[in-house]
Parts: sequence; structure tokens; C-alpha cells
Amino acid sequence: MKPNISHKIPTDILEICQTFKKNGFQIYLVGGSVRDLLLNRSVEDYDLATDAYPEQSDSLFAKAETRGEEFGTIAIPRKNQPGHWAEITTFRLESEYTAARYPRKIIFVSDLKEDLARRDFTVNALAYDPINHILIDEYEGLRDLKAKILRCVGDPEQKFTEDTLRILRALRFVGQLDFELEENCARVIQKIAASFKLPSKIRIKQELTKIKQTKNSKKSLMLLQKTGILQRIQAKIGSTHV
Repeated sequence: MKPNISHKIPTDILEICQTFKKNGFQIYLVGGSVRDLLLNRSVEDYDLATDAYPEQSDSLFAKAETRGEEFGTIAIPRKNQPGHWAEITTFRLESEYTAARYPRKIIFVSDLKEDLARRDFTVNALAYDPINHILIDEYEGLRDLKAKILRCVGDPEQKFTEDTLRILRALRFVGQLDFELEENCARVIQKIAASFKLPSKIRIKQELTKIKQTKNSKKSLMLLQKTGILQRIQAKIGSTHV
């Protein structure tokens, strides 16, 4: 199956992609936007990934702004949606995480596949070339979309311990997408629930707010309680926020 979702992509996003292509760079729509377009869900944010270095991306657009230079991200104002931005990030590898959240070592690379390997879940590791209508699916994300399964890219324990916010994101996506958590992912979360380093209070509150806003928030909240994570969150930020 080779889904063509180019017709669903806004013209200003396509124009950005065409600019990169005309200048000899790779450019792909990545992450949640690809996932949601394939699921026929509305898309709020469009994220793009390229082999162009940040300064090269910046030079292509008069109104580009740097967003996290160390992460290789620039932002371009949307023509079709004033006040909104498209974010373009250079392909990268991440390692040596500190505080169970932030990569200390970032290396820019030219291979999209290396960039996809660092992502959290298979359904968020899809990439799409809107000019040539090609879906890149290295981790069977399309299969998981059809099965409504949330599964990690690679080893779940590694993914969840190097960036522990991914645990809360996993439980949010379960409710947001009405998916089931893959068995191994669920087992790992329960295994480390009592000992993993909690994210900052700010990030916890942000994720809890998003969970409460999902259509199936009860599903996520039940998993929070079942895994024992809810009790740890309450101990850190207080039960009034949960």
C-alpha cells in the first residue's frame, strides 16, 4: 500500500517543501502530522525534517526564525495560517541523555533513517515526501495505525528511561488516538513505574492537561492509575492537579 496524502497537505507547506527540493535538499513531513493525515484527523502543527543544516534552511526563507539552534530547528511563518509556524529540523542523532529527558550529544546526519530511529513510537516515526508522494515506514508504523497499537521504536525500556516524558506521552496517545498500548510497552512501564525519574512539574502538568482534553481521557487516566504512575504524580504535584 502506497498512500498518497499530498492532496491533504496545505499549499503553503507544499511550497516550503518545493523550495527545499529546488535547492537540492531532502525534505519530509514527519511525526504526528503524517500520522494524523493517514488517520484523517485534523492537523494543527506541521513538522518537517531535512538534510539541510540549520543555516542552509535559514538562508532559503526571508522570515525564518531559529528555534533551538542546538537541535537544528528553524521555524517559518505559515502563509495560510497567520500566527502559526512550520518547524523544520535537520536530521539528527541523539545520545547521552541527562536528567532522563535531554540529549547531551546531538549529531546532524544526512540519512533520514537515522533520524527516524530516535523517535518514540512507530506511528510517530513515519515520514512522507509530499513532492514524490512516497511514504517512508521503517518501523511498520502503518501496520500499527491500522491495528490501533502504540508501540515503541526499538527497545521500550531504553526509550522510556532515556526520556521519561515519553511514558506520559504514551498514556496520552492511548486516549487521544483510542489505541491500545503494545504489551511489551505496557510491561516496561509497569516495571519502572515506581523508580523512573519523573519529568519536571511543568511538563507533567502540560501532559495531564492534554490528557484531560482527549476524547478518551478516562482510558488514559485509568492506565495512569493501573500502572501506579498516578500516585507518584500526586505525590510530586498534588492531587488537585490530577
